[in-house]
Parts: sequence; structure tokens; C-alpha cells
Amino acid sequence: MPTNMPGKAAATGAVLMALGFAFYALSVSHAQPGHNPVTAMIPAVIGLPILVLGLVARNPLRRKQAMHFAAVDGLIGALGGLSRGASKWPLILTGQSEKVELPLAAWETLLMFLICAAFVFACAKSFRDVRRTA
Repeated sequence: MPTNMPGKAAATGAVLMALGFAFYALSVSHAQPGHNPVTAMIPAVIGLPILVLGLVARNPLRRKQAMHFAAVDGLIGALGGLSRGASKWPLILTGQSEKVELPLAAWETLLMFLICAAFVFACAKSFRDVRRTA
């Protein structure tokens, strides 16, 4: 990989895990009615495999497969965030959070989408660059 994509994968996974734990703590402390705080851990569930695959990808013999699996996991995270929260994002981004039933969850899905989409974009660019140099 021309760039340090294994390192970026590990960092992305760590950020997603931190996001999940942070929003879990916020959900528990705010005790929003009707919200199961365990679902706030979804970014961590997406991030753990990306982190592990980034570490596996440091081995040149396993890099290609590990990074492709990490990209797929990132795509799942981006699509999941998009499908779960996109309808609420205009409201929270325009300061109308009071109209959203679970504003913390809407913010979390937006952040997860942005992080995962940026990671998938970086992976696609890296894959393309590798093919051009091969």
C-alpha cells in the first residue's frame, strides 16, 4: 500500500470504538426513555474488526485480504449509519434536535457514517493507487 493504510485502519477502528464507548456513557448518563443504551455500542462493534484487520494488515503477506475485509466492514458501517440516521440529520444539523426522538443516537449515526465513509474512500483510493503502480 503506498500510504500507511494498515495504520489508518487501526486508527479508524480505535476512533469508532471510542465513539461507541463515549456515546454509551452519554446514553446511560442522560437515560433517554425508550432507548436501549447498548445500541450506542454499534460503532465499537464495527470498529473492533477494522482495528484488528489493520493490525493484521501490517504483515505484507496478509495486507491485501485484511485491508479488503476492513474496507467491507467500513462500508457496512457507513451504510448502516446512513440507513439508520439520514432522515434525522437535517434536523440535528439545523439546531432542531428537540424534534428528534433520540438526538444522541442521531449524532452518533452521523459521526459513524462520516468516519466510515472517509475510511472507505481512503481504502478505495489506496486500492486504485496500488493497481496503478503494479
